[in-house]
Amino acid sequence: MTALLLAALGVHIAACVLVTGAFFVLLLAGPPPICTMRRWERRVLSGARWLVLVALGSGVIWLGVRTALFEGRADAAIEAPAIRNAMLDTWPGLVWTVRHALLIVLAAFLITGGDVSARRNWIAARGEAFVLAALALVLLGGSGHAAAISESPWPLAIDMVHLLGAGIWVGGLPPLALLLYATSRYAATPDPYAVRAMQRFSRVALVTVLVLASSGIANAFCWWKASPA
Repeated sequence: MTALLLAALGVHIAACVLVTGAFFVLLLAGPPPICTMRRWERRVLSGARWLVLVALGSGVIWLGVRTALFEGRADAAIEAPAIRNAMLDTWPGLVWTVRHALLIVLAAFLITGGDVSARRNWIAARGEAFVLAALALVLLGGSGHAAAISESPWPLAIDMVHLLGAGIWVGGLPPLALLLYATSRYAATPDPYAVRAMQRFSRVALVTVLVLASSGIANAFCWWKASPA
């Protein structure tokens, strides 16, 4: 049961990281000017839709398994009263509820789509999707161990910064690689749009790696301070 809980959590975190990175790279690259780049954007959006569904599904599995472990009986995982209590009467459950509400809004937003032919509409749509994905990701820190054992807000803030950094850097690598593959496949010379996106991501990645390293060190320090002597 514990292995299933960890597996569901791992899949959920990975999906949230990848969705956040996908929309960050789309925003960083800007509206695609040519057919090849629009095809790349459609592929990224299609992948993001599936990843949001994976995040929702793995999150539901995590909640069910956690409820069963909390209640001490396997059948609690499918009992509505037990699940409702886990969602509303525990802090991790409340955080789970808020996060999955954000993911449901994001899923509905991606499925319905909208007219993004105008530049400002495109920026608004991709920006809103990134904010929803990023919030769902960073709020994971609110249900972590640091938030539970510490009275200080700093461990929680550090966890959130670390998660956001992972979403921007690690999650942004697959769509960027897909963009570079698309340009190398359909163009004899590097496309300016792809080159500009890669240059922007490189600058952001440098800062993000420094933030990840700093927040990781700060996390280790907080754990060391919180551990009994």
